[in-house]
Amino acid sequence: MSGATNHDLDAFAANPGRAWASYASKDDRDARQFSRTWYNSTTTCNPAARAAEQQQRPGVALDCDELPYWSTEQAGPGASLKLIRGDYNQWEGNALGNFFGVCSHLTQPLPSGSGGTQTREAFIIAPNPVSPRTLAYCRRSSVVRLGPHDLVAFV
Repeated sequence: MSGATNHDLDAFAANPGRAWASYASKDDRDARQFSRTWYNSTTTCNPAARAAEQQQRPGVALDCDELPYWSTEQAGPGASLKLIRGDYNQWEGNALGNFFGVCSHLTQPLPSGSGGTQTREAFIIAPNPVSPRTLAYCRRSSVVRLGPHDLVAFV
């Protein structure tokens, strides 16, 4: 099980509501009141935390994993953060990008008058600690294997 999967499981245990997410467009992300690297000023992912973690894992590139993900409407301060291997974090991000490609209807705005504040259809993220494969399920398609990643997302 990768560091990304472990982090997701811990984050969901602490706050089960984090399992629900909805896509944020590039325009939505650009309009946020916080930057893409907002987490670099937190005690979890700041330079001192990175240096301490790097001493424990010399030679391993580290990324700050965030949940909810940057590409979702729920991202930002208050997210669960953890320093993990960079390749694990990037695999998970690639899997999520592939999921949005397969489930492209999730990236489209909901019709006006749908009610609520959410602008796009929600989906559920479910880490899979048993299988190293990523599966995505959409109402509009069958189960699709996305690759040897550690994120499982169901719609």
